[in-house]
Amino acid sequence: MYMIPYFLKSEAKNLLKIKLSKIIQNISDDFIDNIFYYNSNNKYQKIMLNLEENIKQSVLQALIETFEIFDNLYLNSNDRKKIFNVCIRKCHRNIVTIFGILEFDRIYYYDKKDRNKHFFFIDNLFNLPSYDRYDDIIKAIAIDNAISTNQKKGAEITTKQINSILSDLNNSQQFVISRQDIYNWIDKWNVPSIEYEAIETDSDTLYIMIDEKYIHEQLKPFINKFSNNDVEEKSVEQIRNEFLNFLDNLKNPNKQLLLPPPKKKSKNFIMSKAFISFTDIETKGNRRTLMNKFTFLTTGNNPWDEFMNTISKIFDFQKNKKIKVLSDAGTWITAGISNLKLFVDNIVIPCLCIFHVKQKINRSTKDEILRKSLWNAIENNDKITFNSIFNSILKNKDEKRTKTLKQYRHYILAHWDPINQMKASKYKSSMEAHISHNVAKPFSFEPKAFSKRHIQKLIKLQEYKANGINILNLYLNSSHNTEIVTIKKEELSFSIFDNNSSNLPAINSTNLSLSHLLRNISC
Repeated sequence: MYMIPYFLKSEAKNLLKIKLSKIIQNISDDFIDNIFYYNSNNKYQKIMLNLEENIKQSVLQALIETFEIFDNLYLNSNDRKKIFNVCIRKCHRNIVTIFGILEFDRIYYYDKKDRNKHFFFIDNLFNLPSYDRYDDIIKAIAIDNAISTNQKKGAEITTKQINSILSDLNNSQQFVISRQDIYNWIDKWNVPSIEYEAIETDSDTLYIMIDEKYIHEQLKPFINKFSNNDVEEKSVEQIRNEFLNFLDNLKNPNKQLLLPPPKKKSKNFIMSKAFISFTDIETKGNRRTLMNKFTFLTTGNNPWDEFMNTISKIFDFQKNKKIKVLSDAGTWITAGISNLKLFVDNIVIPCLCIFHVKQKINRSTKDEILRKSLWNAIENNDKITFNSIFNSILKNKDEKRTKTLKQYRHYILAHWDPINQMKASKYKSSMEAHISHNVAKPFSFEPKAFSKRHIQKLIKLQEYKANGINILNLYLNSSHNTEIVTIKKEELSFSIFDNNSSNLPAINSTNLSLSHLLRNISC
């Protein structure tokens, strides 16, 4: 980080103390005046609202004064005069901060030996964001709010959070963050890969709940009506000729109109996959909590490979010898279950969610007696009775309905053993609630669509949030990464308010009252 030049420190300290003392005195005077001069039923509210507004404005003023002091000291320093000349004396800039819009002027310098080398001393000194109106803290807050809700709601919450309450009440907000802003910030962010900590457990059983959820994908680019090929793959002349031929066909009613076969409808959804792992369930009153829970979400094409690369580093499969898979037995799930057998003595037990079994029974008939009879046959492990009851349901049904009912029957009979294994399992599946909370609510509950590239970032951030990763910290630690890196969970800390971490002399000042007040304001 660019450090404050030694020759500026002592003089800057004295000037800052004077300026900041005046600003603090102004806050105090205004606060005292409000106490004595406000005389109404809502006196307390007025005092608090004005105090918030004054503190925010005073902090901005303190920053502007600080920038000006350092810029002028550097301008008049002999070290600067030897190397750099002034290019522009007043170059205006504004940055949206947690205190409001920071507007200031700074000096633009160029190198005497090479006029192509330019720099802003203030930008370098304070490491201000380049070519950006918002600072990283604003972006981190907005993204954190968006992951907790959605991008539209996150933008609204952050706008209210950053603007003063008084400006919000008066409908005079200084700035408004849009959902497109948040989209752009996430899109430019190389979201890091998290290396999770290993989970130590005494349990010999690992439960893994698995399910998928379809998320709408953004529509493909415009397709040419007169051909099965994309417009961009054809020359302008070809498109023109095809269009003229099409018009010529319309003018000749006796001529048979030959249209190209309809283009097959492409898939417009993305399948997300969710894995929830746990070892036990703790019950407190009516609330049940999954112990040692770990959530894994992906929209990748190789979900099992991605999941196994992660889960094998978190749980010890030599200790967790028994692995129970609670799912709806989808094709992609059953095809990958064998990956869980990492060691010879691992026992993988597939269990079919009872919810899906009862769903098939309820869809087979509306007769409550028949429904109960079918379920009793399953509970008693009686396939003969089950088939007999189902055959009676099939009687006098049309071809389409018969086909559907046979599919339901085949589903239950094909997974007869997993159904009984679920009944014998200590814990049943709660996957519907988890996938609703982690995927359906943020991504498919409201009508919206995502690109494949962007949804993987969003779904990973949702996973990190579910696993206790602080999104605010994550962004502040990795927002300027030029590539995707791997970060250990325990390394995600952001101690910017440690005693010796600040370059601002006033923050680390020996004047304890000033230092204490500034720290409180900054928090």
